[in-house]
Amino acid sequence: MTETITSSSLHAWRLTRKATKDAKAKFRATADIAAAEALLRHSIALGHSNLLIQRFVIAEALGVNAMDRYRSYYDAAIVEAGVEATQAIIAAKNRAELLKQRKDSLSVEAPMNAA
Repeated sequence: MTETITSSSLHAWRLTRKATKDAKAKFRATADIAAAEALLRHSIALGHSNLLIQRFVIAEALGVNAMDRYRSYYDAAIVEAGVEATQAIIAAKNRAELLKQRKDSLSVEAPMNAA
């Protein structure tokens, strides 16, 4: 079943400046999946093509569920971005790899710090 995303849904995806700042900080620090998805939705709502592409690739790489619901926005952003889309995808894949490594290292450190 495909979810229908309305203009009011898109408006609800917009984050305040503070919420955006907080989500970015949480995402940078812990590669948090919920923060990654919130930032992706925010980029979709604002129509930021290059950021949307990067955030989609990163969210998908980190394991955000139900990425199909965002696929049409991602595809449209690639068409809009043109040649720049390739650069955005490469940058996002590199960043996603670094974030996964950071997340893995945090997972390994957490049990050690708990003792």
